[in-house]
Amino acid sequence: MRTIRQKVGISLIIVAAAVPLAIVSVAFACGRLATLAVNPHQAAQRATVSAFGRNYNVAPTASPVTLHFNSRQGPVLWSGRPAPSGNIDATFKLPNVRSGDYVIMATQTTPTGAPAPGTPGRAAVTIGKKKTRRSSRAASTWTPVGAGGSGGGSGPHVDSQTGLLAALASAGLLSAGLILLRGPHRRRPDPTPTA
Repeated sequence: MRTIRQKVGISLIIVAAAVPLAIVSVAFACGRLATLAVNPHQAAQRATVSAFGRNYNVAPTASPVTLHFNSRQGPVLWSGRPAPSGNIDATFKLPNVRSGDYVIMATQTTPTGAPAPGTPGRAAVTIGKKKTRRSSRAASTWTPVGAGGSGGGSGPHVDSQTGLLAALASAGLLSAGLILLRGPHRRRPDPTPTA
């Protein structure tokens, strides 16, 4: 049968594991991700389309927003500075490529060259006519996009002070839980005889 002391110790260990997870979850939930939408989302090769996006960095030190075709380093379709609201409104021509599903990626960098937090924005676009397959199996409409998601990672970040505070709180809770689980310290009788 577990004592109250052991139950409290186990609870503190569980809480010690949950603190860093909670900090990271809050940081992720508070992150503003860049968005991108293309209109129309299906068009012919060399057609002119428009794109609209939100949540781009308007700081003078940030780079312009650049729309790339099918990867972060793909051909540049458009480049420009976001409006003071952080929105972009672009018009560009689609390239002459084989019919299929592709992605338009909106990239932006910080002065150090790192991806701006929350970027890239992504929008799917279908170029040309979709071929219908005659098959007994259900055909997937998803087409893998080359090299678009790799490199640089961005998104929400927890600053070093918050991370350090979470680590110290977790270590303290873990230590307290382990001390409580160990149980009371029993003293050994003194081996020196008393007369």
